[in-house]
Amino acid sequence: MLCSISMSSDLKPVVKLRNEIIHSGLSREPHAQQWAMYEQIQDLVREYVFRLLAYRGQFFTYASQGMAIRTV
Repeated sequence: MLCSISMSSDLKPVVKLRNEIIHSGLSREPHAQQWAMYEQIQDLVREYVFRLLAYRGQFFTYASQGMAIRTV
């Protein structure tokens, strides 16, 4: 899915967290680590949608609270 729009990302941590939540209902990871993963997922999904829409330009990253810009 990501490769088809020229994105590459290591999704192993995301899949691991997803599986842990789906199979047990909770995650054993500390809250801070869960939040960091959530921020990374937000940025990944935003970039994916922008690329699907053929957007070319800059956007603020969620993880940086609007203090960093990523270019698509």
